[in-house]
Amino acid sequence: MKKRIFTKAGLLALTATVLTACGGSAPETIALTPEGVGCLKQGAPVTSIPDRCDGLYDKVVKTTEEDMGDTYTLYALYAGEQKVAEIPAYGETIDLVIVYAPSAATPDGVHPGMKVAELQKKPGLKAVYNDGFEYELNGFRFRVNGMTESGFQKMDNAYAAGSELVLDATDFEPDASVVSAYYVGE
Repeated sequence: MKKRIFTKAGLLALTATVLTACGGSAPETIALTPEGVGCLKQGAPVTSIPDRCDGLYDKVVKTTEEDMGDTYTLYALYAGEQKVAEIPAYGETIDLVIVYAPSAATPDGVHPGMKVAELQKKPGLKAVYNDGFEYELNGFRFRVNGMTESGFQKMDNAYAAGSELVLDATDFEPDASVVSAYYVGE
């Protein structure tokens, strides 16, 4: 009996060691709040964007973009090769941080990568059409993928009629998910 307990304890210790060594632990959740995410703070000067932010990104790629005649600087933030956030800077301050990192979650627990079916269960969720379809919850906006033809038809009909857009799980593919999240205010 003692030998069996020792063996189970040894196996558990070995498993924990292997998981830790291989990066098997779950990634730490980063809070996406009205104030910002990680070291990126809404309203801070764009010159304060660091080259790396522990737990969020390790590389910044800065480009000049044009949108309908306006020129702006786009800060694309990467963890390795994965884009985790973007900051479109039209001025001198951080006014918008678009987050793609699955480890960044809002106070309501919504994060990129979350299934749309799970998002749709959140109380207070609203569908909005503003230069494309998004969901909104407590001041945060979420771009999603996987809308079906019936979903697009409902969206077009609601937009044409000026009525509220109401979508359900049948209006999205089963694997549809949140692509990005950002704060717009309430």
